[in-house]
Amino acid sequence: MFSCIIVLSIATIPSVLSQTATTVTSILTTTGAFTWTSFSSTVIGTATIISNQTSAIISSTTNTVAVMGPNYCTWSYWTISVLPGTSEVTGTIGPSSFRIGFYIMNPQQFGNLRTEVSASCSGPFTSEVAVESITSTYSLDWQNPAAGSYYVVFFNSGGSSFPITTPFFLVATSTQEQTSTIYSATGAEVTGPTTQTITSLQTSQLTASSPFTSIPGFPWESLFVGFLVGLAILILRPRKNSTP
Repeated sequence: MFSCIIVLSIATIPSVLSQTATTVTSILTTTGAFTWTSFSSTVIGTATIISNQTSAIISSTTNTVAVMGPNYCTWSYWTISVLPGTSEVTGTIGPSSFRIGFYIMNPQQFGNLRTEVSASCSGPFTSEVAVESITSTYSLDWQNPAAGSYYVVFFNSGGSSFPITTPFFLVATSTQEQTSTIYSATGAEVTGPTTQTITSLQTSQLTASSPFTSIPGFPWESLFVGFLVGLAILILRPRKNSTP
């Protein structure tokens, strides 16, 4: 009878136990808090560095003005160029063998001179630099000239019967400027909070199985049901009365 129960139990057992995989996802969140600090800056001044550099000798020669007699005016000229960045033109004019007028003119002023001389020999004439009469040495200091072309004019207003010679020497000086700004970081300190969150995901799989399986591959529920069915048959089976 017990073997019958075992057979029925086995008959109710499925042939294969199905197993289901379970996916588990973990979310890890890390939050950190820190502070930042900054300082405001203020300009408290500027520093200018100036360097002087002699750029070129414009002229170093002797001018000669021809004369046509004591009652006539005569003149001669030289052209020079002043480059951008020139801060001054310096030099010496003279001494002259006879009194002479010295002028530095721009192109428009030089054109006016030509018109005025044709009408009258009297000066002075409009110019950037004007020295009406030079006999001894004259020191030139022409500050901040505009860049461009100019005319150096030697003008004889009359009175000499001989050519007038005048040596002159001109030097152009350029100036280079470099400006730096001085900042102060002594302003008010500013501090503020900052929060940073880092999130990460972690995924894993778990396989479920029955720990109560007495026979590999079969669940314990099937065995239990078979046992109950066999027990019921045993109880309900008709019994034969035995006569002594």
